[in-house]
Amino acid sequence: MSSKGKSQTYRISKVIEAPLPFVYNWCTDYREDDGKLTGSRRKTKVLEKTKSRSIYTSSRMENGKLIGRVSVVSLMPPDAWHLDTAGDPLEQYTGDYKLTKLGSKKTRLDMIFETKYGPDAKVPTKEWWEDDSNKDWDKLILALMKDYSKEN
Repeated sequence: MSSKGKSQTYRISKVIEAPLPFVYNWCTDYREDDGKLTGSRRKTKVLEKTKSRSIYTSSRMENGKLIGRVSVVSLMPPDAWHLDTAGDPLEQYTGDYKLTKLGSKKTRLDMIFETKYGPDAKVPTKEWWEDDSNKDWDKLILALMKDYSKEN
């Protein structure tokens, strides 16, 4: 990625009505159909899934071109994980995820993303990015809560 691009930091925090171990396991169980939970059109392929990391590819069509990236998730049980992405010429990012126990059945998820945009990328406003990501995480949390209620 060219150094001429722009960098941006984004922060999101969510409170989830489920115990920390369940939230950690659910959030770090990467599957190829995860995109359906948010309505994403990206196609995902899980390449590796171990106790210490997950690696997956994702791709999408943009302006008639196939754009793909590789994501490596380093797992730090019981309450954190780190995401690195590479390959997308428009944006690359890292994400740090940290869970905090707020009670026996309440957990806070704090996320920090550092995004580097390529020189040809349309850089969204910070407000738009955070709003769009919050909407996706709200959908993910609904799915998490549905799975949690099935088990309890």
